[in-house]
Amino acid sequence: SISSSLYSFASFMARGVKSHVVEVVKAVPELLGEDTETTELLNPTDDRPLSIAERDAIILMKAYCPRQSTPDSIVGQCLAKGFGRCISSSPPVLTVDGVARGTDSRLAQNGMEAFGIPNSVRRIMLENAREYHTVIANCPTMSMDDLIKTMKENILSEDLLVRLLKWYPKYARLNNPRRDKSVRLKEVVRYRREKDSKGEESSDAEVHQLDSVFYFAPHRMNKKLPLPESVFPQSLIGSIGLRTLEDRHFNDWFQPLPFDIWTGFISEHPCMKNGHEKDDAMRILVLVTLSKHFDSLESATAKRRFVELLPLSSPCIPFDKPSASTKTAVPNELYLPDTDLSVFSGLQTFYKASKRLKKEGVSDAFLLAMGVRKSIKIEFLFLHLDTLQWNENPK
Repeated sequence: SISSSLYSFASFMARGVKSHVVEVVKAVPELLGEDTETTELLNPTDDRPLSIAERDAIILMKAYCPRQSTPDSIVGQCLAKGFGRCISSSPPVLTVDGVARGTDSRLAQNGMEAFGIPNSVRRIMLENAREYHTVIANCPTMSMDDLIKTMKENILSEDLLVRLLKWYPKYARLNNPRRDKSVRLKEVVRYRREKDSKGEESSDAEVHQLDSVFYFAPHRMNKKLPLPESVFPQSLIGSIGLRTLEDRHFNDWFQPLPFDIWTGFISEHPCMKNGHEKDDAMRILVLVTLSKHFDSLESATAKRRFVELLPLSSPCIPFDKPSASTKTAVPNELYLPDTDLSVFSGLQTFYKASKRLKKEGVSDAFLLAMGVRKSIKIEFLFLHLDTLQWNENPK
């Protein structure tokens, strides 16, 4: 409550203050970034005109701020603190959620106000009565604790999630938050997907945890490839930007998807396990991707370990049947496309890996490592020694 004498004094000092009400907050130089987006993220646009209640609040708050009468601002601050001690409880301020005690309100900090921190003070209000907010009402500035609490109590839209992920590295560069606060923030963020993996409108009402996302797909990975649930959806990466996720302030949040982890995932994917014709295009894309990685490995040990992750016992290699569409078989049941098996014609039907694989870029070395054959099994030769047509030509 405000004493009658203090209120009378405030009313007296409020005379002639109306002409000094600031209508628009100018961009603060220290908040300006290297580009327009950075500036907006750290200094969110707030162009809503002042309401009647806000104008009246500004005039009243200005009344409690002594006008400077000496060159030294400390004099005014001491007077302001004196006025503050005359009030039995924390002085009230006007926030976006209504009137609140100064200690319960929060002053904006580097764009954090865009995420719905309760009882935040508009920057235009602070600009008009800064001494009242900071000295008399002693309003605290928003902190990581406030943001964590707000994220814990709310579910973000996809747009707000994108803004949070774009904003955080820029905020962290300015404020250097503690590592445990950063990790805790990721743990509490929840959101709803508005677009599916194909970028189309999603009807998915499921709430997702950001803490369940550990990786993002590297730029060299084809965007059409299936990804584990622990990887950022490509539709979101397109909105956020890969460079943002690669920022050092996200090192504890996300890492590039290790190829071995993706290989283990794709080896169990239906396109590599079931051999369905409808998955033919995706299966070939996967084999091309696996082949390129295999060929890039230098040591025999690395190649051997990589092959151990592949679906060697699944019908994942397509082959061409003369009278039918492409089928699939287990690798060790097929031969390389260029293998000459004419000498064994009539003894058994042999199937070769589809020529399309070689055309798309799957190497013979990769197919051989998976178990595709280059020559006839020795057991088959011994079994049919008496039926083969022999001649004296050593070739």
